[in-house]
Order: sequence, then C-alpha cells, then structure tokens
Amino acid sequence: MRRLFVIFGHQAIDSIFPSPILDWRSYIIDMGDFRSLYGSVGFSFEGRLTTLTDRARKLAMTAIYGAIESKMTMGETIFLRGDLTGLSTIDSPDTLTTKDVKGVIRLARAYDYTVHLVDAHHKNSPNPTDTNSAFDGVWEQKPDRKIMRGWVNMHDIAQILTVTPHDLSEYERIVLVGDIQGAGDELQELIAKVPGGLDSPHNFWIFVGDLFDRGTTPVTVYNTLLPERKNVVIVQGNHEIAVRRASLGTFNYDKPDDTIETLRQLEEAGITKRAVREELINRSVPFFAFTVGAREHWASHGGVIPAVLDAVTAAPGRYVTGLLADEVLCRGTNNTERALYGKTNYRVFADELDTACARRGIVQWFGHRHEKRMEGMSPLDFEAIRPLESGVEHRGGFLTAVMLSNNGAVETFIRVPSTSTVKPFR
Repeated sequence: MRRLFVIFGHQAIDSIFPSPILDWRSYIIDMGDFRSLYGSVGFSFEGRLTTLTDRARKLAMTAIYGAIESKMTMGETIFLRGDLTGLSTIDSPDTLTTKDVKGVIRLARAYDYTVHLVDAHHKNSPNPTDTNSAFDGVWEQKPDRKIMRGWVNMHDIAQILTVTPHDLSEYERIVLVGDIQGAGDELQELIAKVPGGLDSPHNFWIFVGDLFDRGTTPVTVYNTLLPERKNVVIVQGNHEIAVRRASLGTFNYDKPDDTIETLRQLEEAGITKRAVREELINRSVPFFAFTVGAREHWASHGGVIPAVLDAVTAAPGRYVTGLLADEVLCRGTNNTERALYGKTNYRVFADELDTACARRGIVQWFGHRHEKRMEGMSPLDFEAIRPLESGVEHRGGFLTAVMLSNNGAVETFIRVPSTSTVKPFR
C-alpha cells in the first residue's frame, strides 16, 4: 500500500488492530530502540534525558533510514515511532525532529510512498498542539503532487489500511482479465468481444495485474487503459512494481531488461516515466474484494492462501490488507523454500489453494502463475480459484478473460490467441 506513519508518542500500536497472528514488532521502527543500540542515556543538571553523544544519535538515524528503505523495497507499511517536541533541537533522546522527518520524506519521494503524521498523545483531533506548527516546513510539495497527507488520528490508521468488498450487482457484466504483459493488440481484440467494451456503464472490468513487459505493444496497452474509468480496477502485479521502480530509479535487484524496454518504447511515444507511473501504475491496488450473486470474490495478482487474509481480518468483510507487503499479494503464497528466496511455486499450488478457498467460501481470481504449469487446467476447471495468466507474450499463448453475469454465473470464457509473441514456452 506504500504508506508510512510517523507516530509521535509511545501508545501501543497493536491497539490499532489486535491480531494474535501478526508480529507487530516487524512493522515498527522505534527511535528509542535504535538509539539504545548506539548510545546510552544520561541526565543533565536540569534532570533531562539526553544521549551521551550526538554521534550516537546520528548513527541511529542513519540505521533508521536504512531500515525504512529496506522495507520500502518490499512495499511494506511502515510505522516510525519517536517523541514529539515540535522543536528542531533535541529535547529528549528519542525525539524525531523536522530534519529527521524531512529525511523520511526524501525516501518517500524516492519510493512513491505517502507519509502521514500521527500525534498519539491526542486521540481525538489531528494537529492538536501548538508544537505541530514547527513541522510546517515539512509540508513540501512537488508541483504535480502532494507527498504529505498531514496529520491523522490513531483511530484513522486502520481505516486507511482497510478494504471492504464492493457490491458489483448493479453491473450486467463483470469481466476479469489475465496478465496482459504488454500485448496491446490482443487486449484490444479481447475488449471488442465484450458488448460495450470499457466504456459501457453496464460493464465492470478487473485486470489482475502485469500490464506491461515482454510483449511488443506496451504503448497500445497504455493508450487503451486511459483515461481512468470508475468501472475499471487494476490489481497490482510484480511488473507494475518493476515499472514503478524503474521509473523512479530505485531497483532492489538487477535492472529488469523487459521493464527498461517497456519504458523506452513508452518514452519514444511521448509518454514520460512520471506519466506512466502516475496516470496508470499508481491506479493499481494490491487487493480487490467484491461480491456478486451470493458469493464473495477476491482478486490478487499472485493468489494468496485465505489464512493470510484471515490474519488481517478486522471483522467479516473488513480486511486490513495495508498490513500486508505489496510483495506478499503480488507474488502469492508459496512453500517455505520458495518464499525464502522470493520465488513463486507453481507445482501443487492450485489444488491446495482451490481447497482452501472453497473451505473459506470465496472465489479467488489471480494471474502470475501460468496455467500450463498447473497441468493444463483452465480457469473454469477449479471450484474456487480462477487462474487467468495464460502466456499471451509467448508463442502459443493466449490472453484470457472470464465474464460473469450480475448473479455470479459464468457467462463467457474468452481467449485471444497471441499475435505479438516474443519466445516459446519454456
């Protein structure tokens, strides 16, 4: 979800969303914890706490910035906690100053994060103290977008991080589309097979991610999916993350050649890196839930075991998915060996996930995992999962979609054979 909360005060953060499963310590970067690693605390004649050396505090902040950046590469929600004085001088060893917060904002810009400030000492109203005025200089803006969203309350955090299922019964058709992978011609052909296409108010479209890379017509994909439409949802895939990172220059692994080529073609067509990021990529959501007929449906890119969502379920139909790293939802649930290396497991996955989703009473739609690696099963061969990725960027592949009626019945299974192939299946 790419959110960072700077919390001034030491109220227990796990009160935001109590969970017996989540380890809240992994979410919190605490100024006091880091400071204690680099220096002791002493008392002045006035009885005020202070670190024994200014160097210790600088080392702590350097480590904090490193921890924040590491979490940002995975798209994790981050809570940075310290003391609030509102002054630029050090009133306590755990104070976060305006200079500290500005350093956080620089990282937020580099990784396209939104930063919220939270005064945990005052529960009922944002910006409650005069000392907050010292942070006026923090509200730095670029001409095109506002990085900071300002002060929020502790009780606002869960709402910001929560998604609820959308009732799509008002639409005649719900169309779910698999990985496009830069195959714009196939995308246009598929859209033409649905009455009214993208612009019909009777249709609702859900794309399960990976709009770009590998295919040969990314400019067509970009132009087809603009302008933004209220009846179109894009689920974030690993290639959306790759395009965002490449456009910002913040790679956490080697530069992906496919993504660099995508951005090159877009720029040659006059589409800037900032435009593709802000007009298309940042529209994507890590997770989308909806109801149609009498059943709840989930759309993620990688396919997640229901226990992952159960861990962040605040109440029936209220999922605090902001507590899940973007990588968790776009890579999907994998066995331990694969998960340790950030890889995706294709074998044995489908049957296990199908059983778990059926037991949970939901249908899950996802891409990312190729159906040929699931022993040739099509999306409709399972009870409770719909794998939609079918290798359109490869010779012999397809772009796949499934169209539902507003009572949840499958209306049409659509397949468009690949015409913009890059390489055969491996």
